[in-house]
Amino acid sequence: MLIPLALASDIFDGVLARRWGVASTLLRRADGWADLCFVLSYTAFCLLTRWPMLEPFALPIVLLGGFKLAATLQDFLRYGRGAAFHFWSAKLWALPYYALLFELMADTGTTWFFWPTFVAGVIAISEEMVAVRLIPMWMHDQPHIFAALQAPARSPETGLLYCQTEIVA
Repeated sequence: MLIPLALASDIFDGVLARRWGVASTLLRRADGWADLCFVLSYTAFCLLTRWPMLEPFALPIVLLGGFKLAATLQDFLRYGRGAAFHFWSAKLWALPYYALLFELMADTGTTWFFWPTFVAGVIAISEEMVAVRLIPMWMHDQPHIFAALQAPARSPETGLLYCQTEIVA
């Protein structure tokens, strides 16, 4: 199975990029797109091939998907691109999600990790949506919303330093 390898890759690609000094705005955005492609492809595969197991969860799946779509739309309306906060809540959401994928791909006949995935997803998406409403500048690599609210951010376009809603230099 490639799922454990994908999880390890998702964790260590950012760690190594920062350690080697090659992390950039473009790389962070590309990482987000790669994560999205992975999640959508495996989710689509599981929905198509394991639908009888997932059918009882059809409404929560649609609601969570719609909630994430609304969050992504909000990102683009606010920043002109997808958010890349990389909050811990999003990273924690990945753990039960990967476990659910593994459970479905291994065809265990169980869906024990569905509700933990759903709850973690609602928390992560909610934190992102609140952050996007409160933070005027696109930023990345923040552990949680409180750190993002306190962190000054440099505009990638102008290099100006922003603190919440004021330009300071």
